Amino acid sequence: MFPFATLPPMDTTSTVAAQVRVEERGRFTNETTSLAVKPLTKPVLESELAPQLRYDLIWDHGFSHFVAIYSPRFIIPDTTSVDTLRFSSPTADEVNQAFVNNTTPPQQFGAFHNIGLGLEIEQKRSHIGIYQFAGYGPISNTALLVQKPWAGEGLPAPPYPIIPTLGATSFSLLFLQTQAFVNFRLTRRVTLTPLATFGAFGGSDDVSRGKIPLTYGPGGRLTLDVKLSPLDTSKTSVGAGYTFPALFQGDLQGSPTIRIETEQRLVHQWKPLITSEAAFGAEVAANPTFGSRLYPRGELSTTYGIDHRASETRFAIVGRLGPWINLLSGDVEQKTEAIVAVNHRIDKVTLRGQASVGGIVGNVDVISTYLLATGQAGVAYQLTKHISADMGVRLTNQSFSNAQRRFDTQQLMIFGGITVASDPPLRL
Repeated sequence: MFPFATLPPMDTTSTVAAQVRVEERGRFTNETTSLAVKPLTKPVLESELAPQLRYDLIWDHGFSHFVAIYSPRFIIPDTTSVDTLRFSSPTADEVNQAFVNNTTPPQQFGAFHNIGLGLEIEQKRSHIGIYQFAGYGPISNTALLVQKPWAGEGLPAPPYPIIPTLGATSFSLLFLQTQAFVNFRLTRRVTLTPLATFGAFGGSDDVSRGKIPLTYGPGGRLTLDVKLSPLDTSKTSVGAGYTFPALFQGDLQGSPTIRIETEQRLVHQWKPLITSEAAFGAEVAANPTFGSRLYPRGELSTTYGIDHRASETRFAIVGRLGPWINLLSGDVEQKTEAIVAVNHRIDKVTLRGQASVGGIVGNVDVISTYLLATGQAGVAYQLTKHISADMGVRLTNQSFSNAQRRFDTQQLMIFGGITVASDPPLRL
């Protein structure tokens, strides 16, 4: 016998891929506020270098997969004020002094470390998946929660609020997301999937929590997938979660929240490139501050595709209503959003357009509310097999308020970048 505990699969494929992206973002912001201090409105030029290294191990004829990704982000929040750039984060006194003087606090430069690990293993009657995502380090207020242009796959990213600021700023962010699930194939048409999660998002230190509080907690969901026909699928889910008290600046804490949710989702494929989804449900959230509240959930979406010999077009429309944990307050609030997006590729050129609205609705006594509308357009060009370039413009109008102040923001962002990628990946 061989002196090994286990033998590796014989059908293993191992690949390594790398890419690097350089992006410039010019931001023009106009802010009016209820504060006595009027924010300065000066153009800001932000620079980012984002390399990525990826390793894939595939076996079992492609049904089992391990992936590891490391993609740090190096950001200069404002290249027009590099004299204030440093490697350490600003202190609480420096942030307060900048606020009083209506100036920008010192900028922090460093690597926002971003990693992702994933493992999926195929069994005879089940499929196991474990994923771990984590990020830590300095990041700017405009590089975070930015709605990415839609690439034509899946659904467009939801719109997130702009973090109000008196100029360019950076802070230290902590991000953690753990997911583990098992797909049990009960029959050829029925699958039962238990899912367990744990997540954390927000400022990693006391000063940074003055921008975004740290929210964290576990969750779980049980989903029953039933293939009603070759074109129809029903997904019934129940879930629960617990959010620990949000951590704010100055050792302040929010309230713990218990959430229980249920949802019924129907998926219909009209044609190979046309799919619609409809979902409805409810969530109950309870905490010591607001008591127990019932939030309705609903979603309607359609993706539509047209393929020609030298071009392809993708459309997406999404309407969504449901509760979310407000990242700026740590509370559960009712949120609504609508998105329309298009992605059109002609040979080496890709044209993109997107419009979104979103905000907090139906809550009269919440701490933090916002309403925004954003539109963006862009173009990408595949220069060579390994090099692509893109540019675009994004216009956002937002009204934001919390317990301390109100901000009305109009922001114009012009962005462009170059990406160099290994294609195909290198086989080991």
